[in-house]
Amino acid sequence: MAKPFRQVGTVLKYGAIHRLLDLGKIIPADRVAATANTLGSTLAALGPLRRRVQRNMELALGPENVPAGAARKYFLKLGMWGAYAMQIYHRGLVESGVTDWLVFDDSVSVLEEALARGKGVIYATPHLIAHEITAGIMARKYPTVGLVRESKYAPHMRVGYACVHAVIERRQYPCDYA
Repeated sequence: MAKPFRQVGTVLKYGAIHRLLDLGKIIPADRVAATANTLGSTLAALGPLRRRVQRNMELALGPENVPAGAARKYFLKLGMWGAYAMQIYHRGLVESGVTDWLVFDDSVSVLEEALARGKGVIYATPHLIAHEITAGIMARKYPTVGLVRESKYAPHMRVGYACVHAVIERRQYPCDYA
């Protein structure tokens, strides 16, 4: 009995994600911060979700090491990442404005040193937006291969494949996942 409910949850979750991505078509890039605050505040207002994040932070760091309001700040940052993800999918990495918001360091020197020695590099990124940013930046200059785990939910798989294909093989954004 649990499996049909889980499938319904999956369909609802990915449906919501895809609708959020669609918002990137109509929200101007200069409204990302306002969009992010709305998304973050909405998520933070969901008490059960906020309490779950708070509890996970306490389990990971110890209750005494979690500052007051940390879960709310988490959701505000999540809103910012989500708002930029919407922009990246429809306007591309540079036009999204995310590169103006991020701080870049000299980590790429490790990659360049390995390539200079004839070696390859494997870089792993967290799922949430980092794979879009990393692939978008790296594929402009370096041969890049993206690995995507197969999803049992077909619309999600189409989105993942379309974006990886657009970034890696055509070296461009935005992704056309329709």
